[in-house]
Amino acid sequence: MRRLCVLFALTLVYASCQWSASDSGQTSHKDSLATDSASSGGWISLFNGENLDGWRGYQHHSIAAWSVEDGTIHCNGHKPGAAPTDLITDKEYASFVLSLQWKLSEASNSGILFHVDEQYPHTYTSGPEYQLIDDQGWVGPLEDWQHTGSNYAMQVPDTIPARPIGEWNTTKIVVQGPHVEHWLNGEKILQYELWSPSWEAQKAAGKWKTDTAYGQSKSGHIALQYHGGDVWFRDLKIKTL
Repeated sequence: MRRLCVLFALTLVYASCQWSASDSGQTSHKDSLATDSASSGGWISLFNGENLDGWRGYQHHSIAAWSVEDGTIHCNGHKPGAAPTDLITDKEYASFVLSLQWKLSEASNSGILFHVDEQYPHTYTSGPEYQLIDDQGWVGPLEDWQHTGSNYAMQVPDTIPARPIGEWNTTKIVVQGPHVEHWLNGEKILQYELWSPSWEAQKAAGKWKTDTAYGQSKSGHIALQYHGGDVWFRDLKIKTL
């Protein structure tokens, strides 16, 4: 009888240990998730590598030119009959850091826009554009403000450390209130202050002088531009500020 009691007691102790280990494992898993979230630094992925969830066509137009290929977002500007629609995020953003990688085919043109408002005819009517273009292979002359990394038709970058066509580049756009920074392959190439007197003067003297909506939105969608040729994007992520 004493032996049975001892065995029963040992069984209870073993079960208690197993339960405690299991419970401890669950707690550790939660702690691990919290640690992973913290270690991400607040970055949120904008592309899952499999489909275009979280993205749609500007003003809900067809995005037949856009597809997901080998873990990238591909815009095929040569696709017959495809509507020239820009791709935009479902969500809107005000202050943020946006990071992504991109590459172009020869003689291609694209851009990354922010603070896009859909009440206007085009994404660029409201949103400033980080220009992407084949600087060397583009057919025809380019203005300084048309080169890669420029704020299209506005500010000009100090340098253009773009890699050869067909190779991946890394872009970062920082928007914190009126302050904007353009980064390319680890170098800050341009910064400007939205709505400042110099910015307003430049707008009034240039391409956007009759587009009163240009650059006025304080928040909006992020857009990837369809502008001919082929462009690929990957590793898109954002951190709100």
